[in-house]
Amino acid sequence: MRKRRKRWGKSLWKVMDIYWDELGHEGRKWVRNMTERFIAEKFDWNEFYFTYGLLENPDEMPAENQPPSYYEAKYADLKKYEVIAVAGREPYAVNTKIGKIVCPGIAGLGREPTFALVDTKTLHVSFETFEYKIKEVEDRIMELEIPQATKEYLKDILYRGKPFP
Repeated sequence: MRKRRKRWGKSLWKVMDIYWDELGHEGRKWVRNMTERFIAEKFDWNEFYFTYGLLENPDEMPAENQPPSYYEAKYADLKKYEVIAVAGREPYAVNTKIGKIVCPGIAGLGREPTFALVDTKTLHVSFETFEYKIKEVEDRIMELEIPQATKEYLKDILYRGKPFP
């Protein structure tokens, strides 16, 4: 297993090098300095807060389907928003004192792909699923001009939903 990880790691570095070159200096500067881990946006009279992770650790996603008190504690430092959209693997919506916590789910990777629709006026949340042909995705991966080991690694993620067992 260690050899496979090393082999995949080198191949992934090659892919990252390709994107590094494609982005160029200005693109890398934008990614490094201009992208935010959160966005606050107003839709009509309702304010939304979009975030990848927790306030104390932006790289960590909140636990899924917890009671309102969990989310109130995790996002206590935020002002009240009508909707706080968070990242996660499973779709859920929870009403809290600080706003409605909405997780749209994940678009694939071994799970049923979902997304959330939020009515910006009524704040009604619905979750929709969609289908895609996994073989078509695999075929597109195989068309990429990247090392074969990286293609196999991406295919493995596509079918198993995670990079390593």
